[in-house]
Amino acid sequence: MIINRKFCRHLASVFSLTVFLLASFVSRPGLADSFDALAERARGQTVYFNGWGGSPTVNAYIAWAGDQLQARYGITLVHVKLTDTADAVARILAEKTAGKTAGGSVDLVWVNGENFASLK
Repeated sequence: MIINRKFCRHLASVFSLTVFLLASFVSRPGLADSFDALAERARGQTVYFNGWGGSPTVNAYIAWAGDQLQARYGITLVHVKLTDTADAVARILAEKTAGKTAGGSVDLVWVNGENFASLK
C-alpha cells in the first residue's frame, strides 16, 4: 500500500495536536476532575464530526476514534463525510449570521488553513 506524503503530514499533524492537547490538559491541576465531570455529562450524546470523506485511510482512523469514544465515554461519533470542507464552513457562517450561537448543525469540523482563515 502506498501512502502519499500529504496524507502522512495530515495524520502527523492530527496526532501531534492530540498529544499536545492531552499533555496540556493533564499538566493542569484540577482539570482531570473537570474532565471527568464533562465526560459524564457527555455520556449518551452524539457528536457530528464534519470532515473530508475522500480517503479510506482517514475514514478508517475516524471510525476507530469513534469506536474509542463509544467504548471509553459512551459518546457516539458520526463522521459527516464532506466532498468539500468549505460546505461546513459555509453552514457555520450562515448559522452565525442568522444569530444561531448554540445548537448549530456542525459540532466539529476538520479544516485546512484556508477554511480556518474564513472562520476567523
